[in-house]
Amino acid sequence: MPAWDLTRASLRLVRARSFRQRLLGLHAWKTWGALPRGLLFPNCRMVHTLGLTCPINVLFLDDQGCILRRITWLAPGRWARCAGAYATLELPPNNDTILQWQAVITQAWSADVSLARNVVA
Repeated sequence: MPAWDLTRASLRLVRARSFRQRLLGLHAWKTWGALPRGLLFPNCRMVHTLGLTCPINVLFLDDQGCILRRITWLAPGRWARCAGAYATLELPPNNDTILQWQAVITQAWSADVSLARNVVA
């Protein structure tokens, strides 16, 4: 996967809404990682990488989109949790600028993820 240039591209958050979307997660997203997109799981405090073939980056967020816990390169077959999280964001491991992601996530959160209005497709 190519590294994203976060200074030139905005991050798009795609929300897993239905039970099926949440169950399939990244398994159903063949082009995941090609563009700066993240899979958002609202009301989620725990994720797993069972069945995945590559590691992922996981961010646990509060209700304002601020990072509470960051896990880089969560390997396949692992679990991760954060008791105080409001949502979990899964991102490809193709970028080493995760420390700069808070501003990008905050921008995407306010632009694309109005949790009260359900605007993310």
